[in-house]
Amino acid sequence: MRADVGVTRRANSVLALGNPSIDLGEAIQFVIDFYRAKDLIPRFQLSDASCPSGLDDALADASFQYEMKTFVQTSSLSQLASAHSMHDVALSPQFTEEWLSAFARIGSIDDRSLQARKGILGRILGRTRFASVRMDGTIVGVCVGVVDNGWLGIFGLVTDTEHRRKGIANSLNRELVSWGIESGATRAYLQVESQNEAALALYNRLGFRTEYEYHYRQLLE
Repeated sequence: MRADVGVTRRANSVLALGNPSIDLGEAIQFVIDFYRAKDLIPRFQLSDASCPSGLDDALADASFQYEMKTFVQTSSLSQLASAHSMHDVALSPQFTEEWLSAFARIGSIDDRSLQARKGILGRILGRTRFASVRMDGTIVGVCVGVVDNGWLGIFGLVTDTEHRRKGIANSLNRELVSWGIESGATRAYLQVESQNEAALALYNRLGFRTEYEYHYRQLLE
């Protein structure tokens, strides 16, 4: 049961990977009470690997609403390395206040959410790089890469609306791929919402393919 002041669904949801030691209905009520006590929305992150069997149906019967299908996609780094980069990309092992400010501005993140995300970013395990692209002296795109156990994870990619379709996202990905290869990674993964057609098209062109999908169920009443 993950809880982090309500910022991001993933950090504030149950990751259901095992069977509870009590009746399923009691376990669901335990989760409801846990999140209600923290003034958070009771929420589960679910995939085909979720346990116990029948959890998704049980949550639907308990009025948990289906929300936000997300694809987890992967690709080999050797395939991604062939992509062309159109912009210079700066990489840093730590985020700066300027990078964080740009992340908030481009992603329309308020101060409260930004502080929570700052904490999440600061707790990342593994080798990390914070990527950015500038145009006319201003950061117009950012992304985070994490290498762990032979995998490059790509997170938080956002580009300024005024500078989209200029190859910024592609350049950010390409530079992180180069760093990932240098760091010993052989494959990459990312997560993209099913309704984000622009991102899905980009990642399809780069060679990413869906490995599995997950969704959330949350109780709003």
